Amino acid sequence: MTAERRTLVIASHWNVREKKEEDRLVRLEPYAHELTELLLDPRRGSYAPAHGDGLLLNPRTVSEVTDAVEEAFQEAQAARASLLLGFLGHGFHPKGGDFLFPISSTPAAPGPETAFDLPGEVGRLTKRYGGVPELTLVVDGCFSGHALRAAAEGWLRSAMQAGRAVEVLTSSNDRVSYDLQFSRILTRLVRHGDIRLEPFLETKAVRLRVQTLLRRQIPQAVSFNGGTGSRQAPSEAWIARNVAHDDKLSVLAGSPDQQVLVPALRHFQPPAELARIARLVRLNRFVAVVGAMGTGKTTIATALVRPELLPEDEADTAATVCAVVRLSDAAWTSGTAVQQMARQLRRYLPGFDTARTAYRIRVPQAQRTLLPSTVAEVAGPLGLMEARKPVRVVVDGLDQVKDPTSRAALFTELAALRDAAPEWFGVVTTVQEWVALPEDWHQLPVPVPDNRNVRAYLRARRVPEDAQQVILARRDENWQLTTVLANFGPSEACEVGEGLADAYDKALVPLRNQASSHGASAWFDPVLLVVAASGPGMTLPRPLLARAAGELGGPADEEAVGLVLRLLDGLMVRSPDPSGTELLGVYHPSLVEYVAEEQDLVEGHRSLCDALETMAPMEQHTPDDPLHRYAELAEPEHLWQVALAAPDKNAAAALYERLLASLELRATPEATVNRARWASWAARLGERQGADAPATLRARARTAYWTSKSGAYGRARELYRELLPDQLRVLDAGDPELLETRSRIAYATGETGDFAEAVALHREVLADQERLLGPDDPRTLNTRHHIAYWTGRGGARGEGLRLHEELLPDLERALSPTDVAVLEERHYIAYWHGMLGRYDQALELHAELLRDRIEAFGEEHEQVVFSRMNICKFLGESGRLQEALDGYGELLPLVTRVRGAYHPNTFLVRLNTARFTWELGDATGALPLHEEVLRDQREVLGDTHPAVMITRYNIAMLKAELGDPVTALTELDVLLEQRLARYANPEHPEVITTRFGRARTLARLGEVESAVALLREVVADRARVLGEEHRDTREAREELNGLLGG
Repeated sequence: MTAERRTLVIASHWNVREKKEEDRLVRLEPYAHELTELLLDPRRGSYAPAHGDGLLLNPRTVSEVTDAVEEAFQEAQAARASLLLGFLGHGFHPKGGDFLFPISSTPAAPGPETAFDLPGEVGRLTKRYGGVPELTLVVDGCFSGHALRAAAEGWLRSAMQAGRAVEVLTSSNDRVSYDLQFSRILTRLVRHGDIRLEPFLETKAVRLRVQTLLRRQIPQAVSFNGGTGSRQAPSEAWIARNVAHDDKLSVLAGSPDQQVLVPALRHFQPPAELARIARLVRLNRFVAVVGAMGTGKTTIATALVRPELLPEDEADTAATVCAVVRLSDAAWTSGTAVQQMARQLRRYLPGFDTARTAYRIRVPQAQRTLLPSTVAEVAGPLGLMEARKPVRVVVDGLDQVKDPTSRAALFTELAALRDAAPEWFGVVTTVQEWVALPEDWHQLPVPVPDNRNVRAYLRARRVPEDAQQVILARRDENWQLTTVLANFGPSEACEVGEGLADAYDKALVPLRNQASSHGASAWFDPVLLVVAASGPGMTLPRPLLARAAGELGGPADEEAVGLVLRLLDGLMVRSPDPSGTELLGVYHPSLVEYVAEEQDLVEGHRSLCDALETMAPMEQHTPDDPLHRYAELAEPEHLWQVALAAPDKNAAAALYERLLASLELRATPEATVNRARWASWAARLGERQGADAPATLRARARTAYWTSKSGAYGRARELYRELLPDQLRVLDAGDPELLETRSRIAYATGETGDFAEAVALHREVLADQERLLGPDDPRTLNTRHHIAYWTGRGGARGEGLRLHEELLPDLERALSPTDVAVLEERHYIAYWHGMLGRYDQALELHAELLRDRIEAFGEEHEQVVFSRMNICKFLGESGRLQEALDGYGELLPLVTRVRGAYHPNTFLVRLNTARFTWELGDATGALPLHEEVLRDQREVLGDTHPAVMITRYNIAMLKAELGDPVTALTELDVLLEQRLARYANPEHPEVITTRFGRARTLARLGEVESAVALLREVVADRARVLGEEHRDTREAREELNGLLGG
């Protein structure tokens, strides 16, 4: 659908007919402008103007209209483009004539000289410009049906030859059109689309939809193609794309479950209660649509997304639904559901993405990690947005989170979302009536389908009348059952007993017979079982289905699976995956329940586990592969279900171990997501096995680990400390897991800024490791490394260096020379030499390390990049500023290529480039460089990451130097408070540096006495922490002496 398209809209008043205020078409101009805008919109009409800007408004003469229309034909023919002509205004049908389109100057008794002869002139031009392949006429005016009739009876049939298509759509037949209501409804349809229509809005479908909303007039439409009187779609003669199917503009079209959600609305019959439901959703922040399985809860909730499905008086005021998330145990436990909600809000709620970026700047990852995921991902950003009309998200299927522990966590998260989100935001949920809901939720029973709606639905499905009568007589009050029965003839429908199970039984009989006729009778049940085990929604890759079903005696290849899937069309849903395969799932959760009653669902879970072990082994996890993506989402749940049915504790324990291994080896790139997954499984394991079970303890340990990796070291230390007494009670005193927990407590203590305590804790661990593991065990050596590292970080840099140098030969003896730990130890030896001011020695050691890293890993390796970064750093620190700056300039493309544009190392190269630009005397050039780095750092790292705070410090000092010390001091005050909070140590070097910056800025403001007092404290603290001869100590002393001397 990429052919050229041209359009011209002509709109005019008829002054003599609009003398009275009540007769004036007051909305003519707005409707004409809106229709033109929509036709020119690339996502809707995709037209280009055929004349001027595409709109001729209130032409003064008939010749002006004629010339404009002829120019439109010329333009379309030159481009071989389809042409749409729109006429909005009045119409006139002279006695014995055809149809005239009056303009503002037309007299009360029009003629062809004073009003535009639309059929005659368009017919003439159509014949003259035969190179226009498709023509569409849209006419909104009284008696406009006469224009259609004239076209049909006269020139169109003879003109439309050689495959040329013509579409005519008019606002009425031979009667009056009222107040441009046709244009109002048409523009609304083009702007919003209609989920019940095809992806392209064509004249006949538009006429039928518009007709249901018009009062006292009946629109008309006719199509021609090559003189046959009919045509085959698709053609370019469509009015506009149906944006209800545009995944960029439509929440349902963009949903991962659109193949389930959209078809369900194709024949939707709005119940009488829908207006009340829409109103209650707008007025209440948490609404649950409650009903039994199959009663239409999801359809009612998703109908709220589409304004065209709501009563017109509610559509304009209804809450805007910006996300639809379907739940399952796997979707909730894996964290996918909340991520999906956030992704949809970023896409469909204007301003959310910007607010999310701002929120991540304000609230660093370490803090977000400690929040409920619905707050960190959704409510937090929403809280930074301006108030607006009500916004809602649909969370479908609370009952599909079947695990009680997970469902309790779900309710906790939703409560946190309600409490933290602004008043204009709310949630619509669907749930079966057996689930206990919080008392403060507004509960709406799903409307019971009445005979009128059921009959309308069955007619839309083209169910024969006799079958309709049978279905209506049953009064099942279940939409899913009605949907299944609509596939039966009257005699079959009569034979179906009560409930969905009997309907599915009956529906599957002919399908099984067809499978049998193809020699595939044994394939049917295995395919059903595996797809049912995968749960609701389209997530199951087709190759995995083939393998798992084959293990159960089903079809063993994709071609054979395809035969069964074709038979199951309507019960299964399928969606193409970008990888080239397709994803599958059941159409409705009731089918999962049916299969679970008929077969052993555990066998489906087991076959999927076995298939994944073969086709997507966790040890070779490849996130971009669709089978591995599925495994990341669903493998733990499949293992869990098999474990629940295990014959004994040992078998269950082995499955739980595989579950934990899957979580470990299929970790996502986001630490916060991993933390949430482990926390969820720790809770489920604890509830099932008990707090002291080995799997529970391991899951708690990994929760603490990922909390630490998220930057929340304080909370990680708390979790490890809570875990330790339980491990001491259960595990042997010398168990390595106990030592690991104690080591993690020590490390987290160092990250919180308590370096001395970290060293002391590590030394306690080291003593036990040397006794239990031996001095050469990698874990023992790693603890010695941490002791050296935290010693240096705590200010005893010389001692830290000594410890690193003492450790190196032991590492070289125990490990290979190119082991990462050996090379890292050499790095820290070189680093601490540099930090002690021994720049020549540091540069020499870094150069040797660089050569060895290149030999071991090649040029483009992250460790090689890191060595090059340190060489540039210490060139600058030693005063060789231009060499450092040149080196960073050469290094930036490499580090960007190897680490990515938003990696901390890349930021560090950019930051030091800005810093050394400043130190070379170009403060004016350095400030924007710093500000660019800060913008990108904040988006990724937040506002209080150590590297971000260094950038902020430099910016404040640059502002002071460039003449704005007041702003600089304000920013330094905020920074000092945040650094104290982060490091919890007033003698941390970065805290002291901030105080040094405040002193210098106070001096610039003329507050010399305060600056001197503060500098005396800084000199004393730096001498104590860094040493008397450290560069920073000397710098502070020189600054103090300068003020005292002045």
